[in-house]
Amino acid sequence: MKEAREQLDLVMTIESALAHNFLIIDDDNVNAFICRKVIQKAYPDAEIRAFNDPKSGLAYLSGRYPPKEKKTVVFLDIDMPGMTGWELLDHFEHLPCDVREQYKIYVLSASVSNHDLSKAEQHPLVASYITKPLSVQHLQELAHAS
Repeated sequence: MKEAREQLDLVMTIESALAHNFLIIDDDNVNAFICRKVIQKAYPDAEIRAFNDPKSGLAYLSGRYPPKEKKTVVFLDIDMPGMTGWELLDHFEHLPCDVREQYKIYVLSASVSNHDLSKAEQHPLVASYITKPLSVQHLQELAHAS
């Protein structure tokens, strides 16, 4: 009985703490597919958008959308052709505050470089650094951190 209650509490925590709107910006279609499936497993009704071109992702982020009750979670790769995730963040930083506040950005990367990890930890717009692949456990940890 106690275990069932703890699981219910965990589900309620995740439901209330994490947005059901997700954005994946990653040039790797396989990783984007994995992210989509993991998110759908945890949140079957989630709204998920994916961009394999960082410039298209930035254009979407730049749009002025009505504020949502919960922020949109962004999973951002850093090593992409044409524009890196770091460059996208540099552009994003100059967007109006009301646009930036609609998103919570997580770097999702295969890089295990201490430089990338340190840069993500120090970046004011990055909530956290996640090493690929995304997992349901990652989503649960994000929910608890929110």
